[in-house]
Parts: sequence; structure tokens; C-alpha cells
Amino acid sequence: MKLFTDLGEEIEGHWRDQNYNDDLFPAIAADALKRAGLPGKVSAWQVVE
Repeated sequence: MKLFTDLGEEIEGHWRDQNYNDDLFPAIAADALKRAGLPGKVSAWQVVE
């Protein structure tokens, strides 16, 4: 799904900006997930598909 591709690219871009610092990855990913609002955009069944 494009939503997940876009989310992954956003996370990777922010992580790259931080020189792939492993310590920062969880916060970068959590922030992007919060902003993405996926529960309102995709159903659990769509994720399973």
C-alpha cells in the first residue's frame, strides 16, 4: 500500500538526516506513526491483505 511505502520513506529520510543513529530510530518512527494517523486511513483487514 502506498500509505506504508510513504511512511517508510519518511522514516528513512528522517533517520538518514540523523546519520542512521540507532538510538534515535524509535523516536523518529514513533513520531512518524503518530502523525500518519493510520488507524483512520486503513482498516485492519487492509493491513492483513
